[in-house]
Amino acid sequence: MATTPVFQAGPKNAHVIVADTDTTVAQTLQTAGASGALIDSIAVTSDDTSAAVINVIVNDGSTDYQIGQVTIAAGAGTDGTTAAQNLLSSVSLPFLQTGGGLALGPNAVLKVAANATLTAAKSVTFTAIGGDY
Repeated sequence: MATTPVFQAGPKNAHVIVADTDTTVAQTLQTAGASGALIDSIAVTSDDTSAAVINVIVNDGSTDYQIGQVTIAAGAGTDGTTAAQNLLSSVSLPFLQTGGGLALGPNAVLKVAANATLTAAKSVTFTAIGGDY
């Protein structure tokens, strides 16, 4: 057990766009540092005219593990009516830490993928907000 507290060293934001041309291939959103990372939230916007189901994946250095799926509303954060969403919702991912954070182990990779190909010429944008330990 640690005898001194460990905090995030500083903010680390990462971005990725999943486009229709990516089909269902997972895209890297954030890679944790050598001591791990805490992702506080992930802002998601979509210009798709249909809802998009997103697979949330953690890679431990050798294997991808799908940890859940989140449905992103059509036009989220882009249509002037539908709010952007936080991918780290305790409703969709009930195992999250209190407050909705996702801890990543050392050098773990957080990925996102469309469960089905998005509408032609449409995309979903992710911004992870957190930091390395």
